Amino acid sequence: PRIPGHLLTIEMRRARFAVGLRMTRRYCSTANINELEKFGKLSEAWWDPQGPLASLHQFNPTRVKYLRTRIQDLGLDSGKSKLKPFTGLRLLDVGCGGGILSESLSRLGGSVTGVDACEEGIAAACHRRSQTGLDIDFRHTTVEQLVEAEKGTFDVVIASEVLEHVDNPAMFLSCLTQLMKPDASLLVVTTFAKTLASYFSAVFMAEHILSIVPKDTHDWNKFVSPDKLKEWLDEHGLDMDTIDVTTISVVPKFPKGLLSLGGSVADLKFVPTPKLLDTPNLMVNYMLSAQRKPLRQ
Repeated sequence: PRIPGHLLTIEMRRARFAVGLRMTRRYCSTANINELEKFGKLSEAWWDPQGPLASLHQFNPTRVKYLRTRIQDLGLDSGKSKLKPFTGLRLLDVGCGGGILSESLSRLGGSVTGVDACEEGIAAACHRRSQTGLDIDFRHTTVEQLVEAEKGTFDVVIASEVLEHVDNPAMFLSCLTQLMKPDASLLVVTTFAKTLASYFSAVFMAEHILSIVPKDTHDWNKFVSPDKLKEWLDEHGLDMDTIDVTTISVVPKFPKGLLSLGGSVADLKFVPTPKLLDTPNLMVNYMLSAQRKPLRQ
């Protein structure tokens, strides 16, 4: 009989995942077992807006707004409904975890597929889906395996707060672009820039001083600058045009956020960085969108 994910010991999860990797060796998976174990332990916290994953709940409105803007700018939205602008679009949420972003995309009318290599995260997403009744296709799979099944089928592919947790991010990006439709499709990535400012803010302050996120959530060495990300898109012949990079700042809400250092992420909000402060050396978190180059006639 299948053992529920929450009852598995770390050793059992490691053994089972190792077997899975051997079975799919030909995919050269970018999934990192240590990262999967880390987020597997947080499976019950995905839908706790005050818990260890609260920062994702706070960031979600900002990334959803960004997606709406980029999709509208490219003319991919239906234009028929402000409440359901994603109607008719297939959207892929890679590294969806418990489905925070997937749920928002579905509520906006999109046909959403959420995938994650962490079984416990997908279990949390499915449990939430049973409560909301939303029609979201959640799958426990790697992005490499998904390419085999769904290559070239998605209008919008999103990897939000995922790139810094995978092995071989350049290969991961290649897989994302293979999942996009051959023409008129959009890739959106949100991640951390590799700067001293990002180490101070996202690691030192957020993890060790304010305890906004659990310690060791992030490895600064795996952060990627937008220039490097764009370079990977170009180097691998992915036929992508970067159309926007928006830097994100974390600011306190007034007045409570200014008065408390208690580590409550609810007292913070994520906003686009003012132009005056939008310099490469001060960059922490950013959102990048790239369009598939139009097919030649």
